[in-house]
Amino acid sequence: IGSSSCYRPLMRRTAVGIVLVASALAGVSCTSPEPELTNRFGDCNFQPGTDCHGQNLAAVSIPATDLTGANLSGVSLEDADLRNVIFRNANLSTANLSGADLTGADLRGANLSDAVLFRATMDRVDWSGANRSGTKFCNTLLPDGSVSDCRAIDDLTAPVVEVKPAVVVTFKPHRPIECFNDGAGMGIEVDWKVRNATSVVFLIDDLQASIGLGTRGIKRLPFPCDGERHRVTIQAFGAVPPLVTSSFTVAVELKGP
Repeated sequence: IGSSSCYRPLMRRTAVGIVLVASALAGVSCTSPEPELTNRFGDCNFQPGTDCHGQNLAAVSIPATDLTGANLSGVSLEDADLRNVIFRNANLSTANLSGADLTGADLRGANLSDAVLFRATMDRVDWSGANRSGTKFCNTLLPDGSVSDCRAIDDLTAPVVEVKPAVVVTFKPHRPIECFNDGAGMGIEVDWKVRNATSVVFLIDDLQASIGLGTRGIKRLPFPCDGERHRVTIQAFGAVPPLVTSSFTVAVELKGP
């Protein structure tokens, strides 16, 4: 292209008005104009009352945009920048807002029924009068500063079931303490009982030896019956930290026939 040729304007999607700056110097070679900026993203025009239902708007950045009364039902707004956006009376039913930043957003009167808000940030959000029937939360930073557990709730004013950490109630060698050597293998037996645990692991000398099923029982553990002292440990994992452990040290020698 010669030096006097003009380039066509470039397009860029953003959430501001249209700006077009052209060269105003007559008799001088054309230079590239500033890009044309638009508030469109795909087929969605971000303005009050817009209808963008069902569209994929993941990772869009539209802070402080006015979407009053917009139909955004079923849209994907995952990881979107929605800070200070006005969603007043907007329809966000079944929308996926996982990972979205909604800090300072206005959701008064919005329809959030069956919307997904996993890992979303809702700091200082005003959602008074919003329909939250079936809204799904998981590790969501809520407007009151708390972080939700992973659940679907119809009414955030309802009592919240407290999730408690795991507890080891009992862990000791089963008596009489002896070393077994049969079809189930060589080892010792332990009595164990836990509460609020989602999984249980047993270790011998800090090496995983077995897992526990349920919340209590008598467990056969593979154990070196050499007469030396070995450390036996239980680890109980709950839905929330911390990991809980309990240990004892025992020496058992395999008896002859």
